[in-house]
Amino acid sequence: MGSILKIMSMNEKSQNGACNELDSNITSTASLSMLVRAVLLDKKPEEVPNLVESVLCKVVEQFESRIGSQFEPKIACFRDSIVYQGNKCFVNPSSPCGKKAEQMKSPSLLNKNDISQKNKIDEESERRFINQHLIVDQQHKDIAVLKQTLLTTKAGLQFMQMKFHEEIQNLGLHIHGLAYAASNHHRVLEENRKLYNQVQDLKGKIKVYCRVKPFLPGQYDHLSTVDHIEEGTICINTLAKNGKGRKSFNFNKVFGPSATQEEVFSDTQPLIRSVLDGYNVCIFAYGQTGSGKTFTMTGPRDLTEHSQGVNYRALRDLFMFAEQRKYSFLYEVSVQMLEIYNEQVRDLLSSDEIRNSSQTGVSVPDASLVRVASTSDIIDLMNLGHRNRAVSATALNERSSRSHSCLTVHVQGRDLPTGSSLRGCMHLVDLAGSERVDKSEVTGDRLKEAQHINRSLSALGDVISSLAQKSSHVPYRNSKLTQLLQDSLGGQAKTLMFVHISPEPDAVGETISTLKFAERVASVELGAARMNKDSTDVKELKEQIVG
Repeated sequence: MGSILKIMSMNEKSQNGACNELDSNITSTASLSMLVRAVLLDKKPEEVPNLVESVLCKVVEQFESRIGSQFEPKIACFRDSIVYQGNKCFVNPSSPCGKKAEQMKSPSLLNKNDISQKNKIDEESERRFINQHLIVDQQHKDIAVLKQTLLTTKAGLQFMQMKFHEEIQNLGLHIHGLAYAASNHHRVLEENRKLYNQVQDLKGKIKVYCRVKPFLPGQYDHLSTVDHIEEGTICINTLAKNGKGRKSFNFNKVFGPSATQEEVFSDTQPLIRSVLDGYNVCIFAYGQTGSGKTFTMTGPRDLTEHSQGVNYRALRDLFMFAEQRKYSFLYEVSVQMLEIYNEQVRDLLSSDEIRNSSQTGVSVPDASLVRVASTSDIIDLMNLGHRNRAVSATALNERSSRSHSCLTVHVQGRDLPTGSSLRGCMHLVDLAGSERVDKSEVTGDRLKEAQHINRSLSALGDVISSLAQKSSHVPYRNSKLTQLLQDSLGGQAKTLMFVHISPEPDAVGETISTLKFAERVASVELGAARMNKDSTDVKELKEQIVG
């Protein structure tokens, strides 16, 4: 019995320990199994039922204690929520248990509120979904419209591009047609001009080119007497008694103040070719003193290739054309340079004293005739002649030419295939300036020079008037100048005159007088120029007669 008590005591201890372990490991099946095994491990078989019963009782008690402790707060809460009124009891709805009881009493109301709230949320979601769906549909529609607009715009742009290319092509064809028509127009004008010049050559008309001197630095160009210039017409403002008047003059060509030396010379080249073809050519410059005659014929004092005048350019072209014909023609070129000073003919290429001309005045056999082989040879001779020329200062021109100068180029040519010969001659004449003695303020020798210059120019005017009127008598012998130019003015040469005017208002009188003289010159018909060409038979016959 003592052993049983001991065992029970041990069992109780074991049960207490087991219960304690159950308390800590109630949720673990593995721990409970280990506890049971530990309690029953060293027990006898007959002790096991009692021990198990004891353990189970302890477990039941512990379980009931646990359950009671868990539900005690709820029972207290429920007890506190009971309110007694007479013989009836009610649940206090403000207590926590009362609230739960109310919720348990009316589950349908709770569900209705939840359902209503849920329905509202669902309706709001559906409304938003519908709105978003409508927005997306509208965006799809807008995108479709934009696509259609894009396609329409693209098609329109392609159509416009096609039309633009068509217009460009049509415009190009139109411009090409205009350019072709313009070229034809220019070609027709050029042909008409050539035909006109040929007609004038057949008539022997003297070509007249007018050139206006530019204002010097410091002068006021707005005071110019030149009203306007067209291709062949110049209009001058004349100081009439009743105010300003205008007078127009027509020439073959008019060069304004801005014309370059190259432009002035450009239309002269055909005459240079004519010299090599056996014609006589005369180019001379006319105008009052200081109007730019020497500048046109020779160039400025400080000469450059760009500023070279007609003389240098004509001689350069002469040798260039001769070089181009070297396989068909053989040319010999000789040069004379003369001046007429106070009615005396001077040889500018000689260092001797003045040499007089022959009695006829048509040729100067005593003058130096120098053969040249290149343009540089002629330029050297021209520079020598210009240094020997009579030049002095007047009130109108600080470097006034006091004489008429004439550079004569003689060309002898032989046609290599046929053996025939030809002779050409080119006179390049720079006339002294006409001037009014009262304005030039000259006295003594200068006055004498001016009188001789004016007299010779007056004689030239008389010759021109006689030729214009086709008079039977032409007074060539009234001046050495007209005698020297007789071959050129008498119908045996192609003649070109550069008439020079000054645009200053003070010179308007001389300008009008000069232009009137130039118009008379332009009206002269000399007859067609003749070629100086001898055939082989004629040449042999002449040699036999001379022999």
